[in-house]
Amino acid sequence: MNKKHWFSIFFSCLCLPCIAQSNFFVATNGNDADDGSKLHPFKTIQRAQQQARKEAGEVNIYLRDGVYLLSQPLCLTADDGGSGKTLRLCSYPDEHAVITSAMPLSLKWKNYK
Repeated sequence: MNKKHWFSIFFSCLCLPCIAQSNFFVATNGNDADDGSKLHPFKTIQRAQQQARKEAGEVNIYLRDGVYLLSQPLCLTADDGGSGKTLRLCSYPDEHAVITSAMPLSLKWKNYK
């Protein structure tokens, strides 16, 4: 290979981190003190969102299988995407995540007279 080809390969390798995407993972058995990796997922969507806001470019938040109960609204703002930044919040492939704010009720039903 000539010098021109080596320069192209070298330059491509330098630019690769600039266009790489960031991935964070959330699991019902995760821990918000962890790093949000696949092996050490966050517990809450809000914690993943907080970390994703620090990243540039394309950011993916993958929700592992389970039900995610929101105690407060999930607010997406300009900090989450726009101007060259993309945020994608989705279920992990072949898994089913549910985001809900419904609170479970413990009712004691009685027959009406």
